[in-house]
Amino acid sequence: MKKLFLLLLTGSSIVATHAQIKLGIKGGVNFSTINIVSTINSEDFGKVSIIAGLHLGALASLPLISHFSLQPELFYSAQGAKSTEVGVTANLNMNYLNFPVLVKYNNPTGFFAETGPQVGSLLAAKLKFPEFNEDEKSGFKSTDWSWAFGVGYFFKDLGLGIDARYNLGLSNFIDLSYNGQARNRVFQVGVFCLFGLKATSDH
Repeated sequence: MKKLFLLLLTGSSIVATHAQIKLGIKGGVNFSTINIVSTINSEDFGKVSIIAGLHLGALASLPLISHFSLQPELFYSAQGAKSTEVGVTANLNMNYLNFPVLVKYNNPTGFFAETGPQVGSLLAAKLKFPEFNEDEKSGFKSTDWSWAFGVGYFFKDLGLGIDARYNLGLSNFIDLSYNGQARNRVFQVGVFCLFGLKATSDH
């Protein structure tokens, strides 16, 4: 997947030399949880449930062919999960800097669909109990890989859009010293704004 990610990134830089680039900002809410995979000690996580967070960042839209475009993004994302064990609830708050590169189909009606790989860099991870907090970053891997699937609608006259996206975690973010695997699952709902910028190869 790393090779595919680099190929899409290279392609976006080539297309950008002559294309009508659109830049923008985006933001919204995350509903995230953790999928425990084939682990002996799954009880260590207790009962895992969804936690809400925010995402905020920037994006670019690069036309490809026909109704297709390439959309690289860079945004902060508050993820994690809620865990309840023996009557005690704790929040695992994981902050990532995510970089997806999406292939996007833009229907003339305004509807669109998008998909592509995403790499995330872990900024911080804390386990928050009612009376104290624990820093968990050292127990998690610094890089997280996922695949994004999304749909939405773009109001062309306003330059505004809404989208819903699901990020399917593909990599285990738990340190190898732990007996098991855990993967991120994040559903996002957001809004974005685009504005045009003409790019040429003369500069």
